[in-house]
Amino acid sequence: HGKRSSPRDFVVDTAEKYPLEIRTGCLATCVLFDENSGTNTTPRAIGVEFLEGKSLYKADPRSSSSTIGIKHRALVSREVILAAGAFGTPQILKLSGVGPKDELERFGIRVIKDMQGVGTNLQDRYEIPVVTKIQGDFPIIEKCTYGKPGDPCLEEWKHRRGPYLSNGLTIGMVKKSSLADADPDLFIFGGPAFFRGYFPGYSELATSDKRHFTWAVLKAHMHNLDGTVMLTSADPRDVPDINFNYFTTTPDETQVAERDLGAIAEGLDFARRIMDDVLPVVTGPLEEASPGRHLASTEQVKEFIRNEAWGHHASCSCPIGADGDPKAVLDSRFRVRGVSNLRVVDASVFPRIPGFFIVLPIYMVSEKATDVILESIGESRHV
Repeated sequence: HGKRSSPRDFVVDTAEKYPLEIRTGCLATCVLFDENSGTNTTPRAIGVEFLEGKSLYKADPRSSSSTIGIKHRALVSREVILAAGAFGTPQILKLSGVGPKDELERFGIRVIKDMQGVGTNLQDRYEIPVVTKIQGDFPIIEKCTYGKPGDPCLEEWKHRRGPYLSNGLTIGMVKKSSLADADPDLFIFGGPAFFRGYFPGYSELATSDKRHFTWAVLKAHMHNLDGTVMLTSADPRDVPDINFNYFTTTPDETQVAERDLGAIAEGLDFARRIMDDVLPVVTGPLEEASPGRHLASTEQVKEFIRNEAWGHHASCSCPIGADGDPKAVLDSRFRVRGVSNLRVVDASVFPRIPGFFIVLPIYMVSEKATDVILESIGESRHV
């Protein structure tokens, strides 16, 4: 009923109960290994190095090349646990000397462990919008000013009523395309907003009027496993080269790309048919703002999808896998293979991106990792 929860709640709750120190304004730069690492012994993680300072990472638009940061080291009594996400974790591992040998040597990084799978297998879902404009305002939001002075919907929210109690979506459905494997592969959800993806200012566009309705078509269980996270330098402040290789079209991959494209095209067509068959009964004549009725043929729709599809569930770039799997960075207990005292627990650990949305699987895998780590040190969780 209007109360939001987020990962912050988990972190704050833990910090209040246990000896957890949270430091903001810091950038982890590498894992530290003992001095003998890289010889005939198994490399052992002993801590992390990090920089302290504001907006150090160059993905931050406030970042400045003149800001260097203060270097610190934190040593561990047991293990290092990396949780820097699908982009950050492979970057930190590589900067620490754990990754593909050729790539590390290209940037003068000492090789601790040659591991070809680090930064490969990057995956995401595809998402595409169908945006329709109606003749008048949608009644459910016609009075809302989206936080501007005198917003009656905000006043309703304060009393646990009104449209702001929701996430803005009015309907959603699971659908199985004709190209799906065993499980349904499409989630189609909609709401009264002009939504064309995530970019600076997207939320202002979404609420710029009350006459647009967007269906978002999300493709799950994709067949593309070929994304990469590659270093661009040995500077930890630099952003890596992130390439999802969406809809790759080499001869060996054309069929894979076509299966994903075809499934999304089916979802887009389904959303269009809903708008044509249902909404005019309520609102009158419609105008399709995106992709637009001029894109009518299957090939035109597929080209639109190639150009416009986005994702925001990046994962799988340091996957758990079986012995002998060249892409397996971790074992089943979240340990980085070939080194000791180092684990990864974040969205990068999945071998295949799970389900339709990523946040609950991340929570679940984190809970599992907690039990595994406590078990390894002979302790149990106190709930």
